[in-house]
Amino acid sequence: MRPLSLQLDWISRAQGRRGWQWLGAGLLCLGLAAGAYEISSLLDTNAGINGAEESLHHLRSRGVVAGAGVGAEQEALTLPWNRLLLDLEAAGGEDVALSSLETDAVKGSVRLMGEAKSLADVLAYVARLGVTTSLSGPQLLSQESRQSDGQGVVAFAIEARWNNR
Repeated sequence: MRPLSLQLDWISRAQGRRGWQWLGAGLLCLGLAAGAYEISSLLDTNAGINGAEESLHHLRSRGVVAGAGVGAEQEALTLPWNRLLLDLEAAGGEDVALSSLETDAVKGSVRLMGEAKSLADVLAYVARLGVTTSLSGPQLLSQESRQSDGQGVVAFAIEARWNNR
């Protein structure tokens, strides 16, 4: 029997690992490239957000954007809504049905849309709105006769100044 000899072959093992080293280096480069792309994308997004904020600030300073500050919303909440709604209810009747109420606190106007049985009912409603304490100068903006549930009705739009102080 021959004694076993110890075989140390360092060169062949290094050559076998060379493929794995290239794979590791390739994955490292791929990860660095993906990270650089994400950072670039983040910086572009941040620049876009900053530009949009500057545009919004510019529009708000010019008063183009409605509700330019918290003060506008807070003022709208403190308006005398109760008085307006009570006056609208008192001026109305069975001959008029409101479908929409739009207010513009900045302009101080109220736009009412609804339906009535006849044009005479609409004109009487406009006259009753004129004597309320919360509205002044109501004007009939438009009226249109049409059929609703088999009956003729008059759809209307009225605008008035809101005495909201």
